[in-house]
Amino acid sequence: MKVLTTPRRLLTAIVMAALMSGLVVVAQPAPQTALAAACPTPGCGGKLNNQVSRDIFVTNCWHDVSDSWAGATPPCVQSYSQNRYNAAWYVSPGGLSTNLGRYYYDVDAFQAPAGCVTAGYFSGPSQFTIDRRGRSALWKRVYGTGTAFITGIQC
Repeated sequence: MKVLTTPRRLLTAIVMAALMSGLVVVAQPAPQTALAAACPTPGCGGKLNNQVSRDIFVTNCWHDVSDSWAGATPPCVQSYSQNRYNAAWYVSPGGLSTNLGRYYYDVDAFQAPAGCVTAGYFSGPSQFTIDRRGRSALWKRVYGTGTAFITGIQC
């Protein structure tokens, strides 16, 4: 029996075995983290503009290819910190996420709080209303260098 000594040979053997047996191989993208490490200046990634009178939580990482995540925090969040990657932190009323510092030059999502209706728009513009009355919080993705403007939260 031949010993597969490199990851490339092992991957090739697995793919060939799957193809020969008639299986369909589906590749899934790896979990994504923020581009913050490769985003060295304010505005080089996603942003949040908080136009309401309460804090809005944002995250500098994302867990998969979906548009949203229901729950306390997305799976990629390891801590609440203004000074770490794979973290969540808040943007104060009237604030911009880029003002949080280099770890938040690229924001990947914001939180629509549990029990509330969150309204706003994405740069483009594309309006949204996220109704979480009677439900858990929802994290909504911010794509590329877009900006999410939060214009209202009613609980």
